[in-house]
Amino acid sequence: MPRLTEESKRRRMEQIADAAMRCFAREGFRDTTMADIIAESGLSAGSIYSHFESKADLLRMVASEVLEARVRGLIGAAAESSEPVSPGVLFERVVGAVFEADRARVLVQVWGEAPNDPELAQIALGKVTQVRELLTASLRPWAGAQGDAGEVRVAALTDVFLTCVQGYAVRRTLDPDVDAAALAARLGAMLDRA
Repeated sequence: MPRLTEESKRRRMEQIADAAMRCFAREGFRDTTMADIIAESGLSAGSIYSHFESKADLLRMVASEVLEARVRGLIGAAAESSEPVSPGVLFERVVGAVFEADRARVLVQVWGEAPNDPELAQIALGKVTQVRELLTASLRPWAGAQGDAGEVRVAALTDVFLTCVQGYAVRRTLDPDVDAAALAARLGAMLDRA
């Protein structure tokens, strides 16, 4: 059998991580087995284990890449834009595009497992730090257009934004019947007044 190129290996790992994320969303991290992930991915056990040693490794991959990629893409685009974007508009864009119920549920599981997995905790903190830096860059133009480009205000807005994102994810997970769009709009409006 030919060896995978680095690009093929990367795509295979993403395929496996996507399958793991679907299983974690459906069954929960604790109740998902490697057999579930193998079946979901459609790959052989050997293929899975050649890339990941354990379910915990897969959760770390999900936390470090799969969940974070879409957030970075959205916030990064806002940071590069010359058009100021209000915190509320940015919030609604981020949660609307990133946090459908399954992703919110997996993200809450990542946070729940982090205190028991130092490597996962380090990944989660690193990702929050990266997102915080992107948010700070994204919110500076808006704060400047409001006549207040001070770092203190931008730092406060960033902290409130991140806390709202975390609260939104928890609420979506605990209350699957919540009107997600209305909740995002209410939180976005509050962020614009912060």
